[in-house]
Amino acid sequence: MNYSCLNKKTILSTRPLSKLPQVNPDPLGSALKKWGAQVAYFAALEIAPLEDFTELDAALQQISEFDWVVFTSSSGAAAAAERMMQLDLPLHNFDSVKIAAVGTGTGKIASLLFHIVDAIPHSFKSSEIAQILGDIRGQKILLLRALLARKELADDLKSLGALVSDVTTYRSTRPTDLSGFPSKMPDAIVFMSSEAARSVADICTKLNHTDWMTESKLICIGPVTADTVRELGFQPAAIAKNATIRSLVEATISVFDSATSERLAEVNRNR
Repeated sequence: MNYSCLNKKTILSTRPLSKLPQVNPDPLGSALKKWGAQVAYFAALEIAPLEDFTELDAALQQISEFDWVVFTSSSGAAAAAERMMQLDLPLHNFDSVKIAAVGTGTGKIASLLFHIVDAIPHSFKSSEIAQILGDIRGQKILLLRALLARKELADDLKSLGALVSDVTTYRSTRPTDLSGFPSKMPDAIVFMSSEAARSVADICTKLNHTDWMTESKLICIGPVTADTVRELGFQPAAIAKNATIRSLVEATISVFDSATSERLAEVNRNR
């Protein structure tokens, strides 16, 4: 395979860098660099604490009453762990519940902080997340998510008979300091969420970089994010097949080197 297939290509990563000491702060950037890319960084969203912890605190203090806890992002898992420590609650309280995490990245963080996750769907589609939990009729599920996250998952879980507590763990805010935004248009921009796509589109407008969203290749984590990009009036260049770093890298490579992308996909299928 051509491990320099992204040579001289600048990829803008818009995800926040992880502050957890146990993990790689930027797994996406590290993976892209292995294929020769030059990676630029700007967090399209900043993670902020809740203004009111009442609902989250109550859920965390009663964690043993739930059958499942579902994390939709690594930031959500980190925020829950941080709040547990602030409340002087042991993280091993999660040992009594099953954990589901959306994507392998979120699963890795949840495993490091709590225990090995029991279910990891590879898609952000709420229907797949709900179905992978099995028969959940009558079970109590704690859904921990971002303030601006879509609510379809809670509805899907309820439709399967689950008793769902839909609780916010953190806020995502748009950055106010744009001084670190790249001055040179990248070859590709990677979006990890719909809100990140909206944020970057807004920043490009403010900085008179409106051509970036049409001339850069827009890589999306999944179909929901891709739909948002289209709603904004732009066209995704590639969509990751699964909600994983590996799949995002494959999608990025496919835009610039289809032959390498096909060989890489074949290797991964045969593992």
